[in-house]
Amino acid sequence: MEQQINEKVMEIAQSVHKTIPVAWENLFINITLTFDGGEVYYFFNEEGKSDYIYNLYIPKKYELPNSEFRENERRTFKLAWELREIFKNEEQALWTTCVIKIIGTKLTATFDYAPWFESGFTSGQQMDFFEYKYLGKQPANEKELELFKAMEAFQQKYNEN
Repeated sequence: MEQQINEKVMEIAQSVHKTIPVAWENLFINITLTFDGGEVYYFFNEEGKSDYIYNLYIPKKYELPNSEFRENERRTFKLAWELREIFKNEEQALWTTCVIKIIGTKLTATFDYAPWFESGFTSGQQMDFFEYKYLGKQPANEKELELFKAMEAFQQKYNEN
């Protein structure tokens, strides 16, 4: 099973890599799935630059046809479902979120079992939390910092072994 997971994670990373039309240094992929849907989004920074680019900005920023971009995104989403199916077929607990990080040449994947869709945290708040946790985004104010702390506590509650 571990080999299947590693291979599928690599396929997802390669699929995203094919979608990014420039050389990049770091890539953070967020996959969130439930029983009936989900989303995949990612951020990367161009080689030699520190600012992260959100995947939905790719078509406009790099003049990539929307149809080509959407096809690439569908391919990546399909691979994400295939990754989750490995867990299901092996009768393992189903994760809700997978984060794939590529820092330079090092690839890692982590699985989160917190029921985010039942949490009351909005998808926008979850993306902000992702940016805070992985991209170094600073909270806008004390209220947002408290929100991020609450989200960290929620996440830890469901991921304790």
